[in-house]
Amino acid sequence: MKVTRESSESLAAVFADKLRELHNKRFTELQSLPETDEEVIQCRDGVFSLTTYRYLINADQLSIVLQAYRSLILGAGTMLVEGFRRSVDETTTPLTQDELAEHS
Repeated sequence: MKVTRESSESLAAVFADKLRELHNKRFTELQSLPETDEEVIQCRDGVFSLTTYRYLINADQLSIVLQAYRSLILGAGTMLVEGFRRSVDETTTPLTQDELAEHS
């Protein structure tokens, strides 16, 4: 993996910052994100991938999933996954564990 960004923070801090950044975007900004966007980040905890997924639910609603993954041994690793649903009226609701399951 080629590192695309470096940070002196922990994995949890980088993840929280990215999630906050996504939460602060308006519906139209989120709608213009690519369907999948991956960064490889070198942080205090090692190298991990940070992937943002954008799903259009319908014309008035989309979901955003943020997944951080750090491979350790034989495919086992550390993963963080969170997401939310955003409506065109800017209403935001967290995704359920069932909705996040395919990313876990």
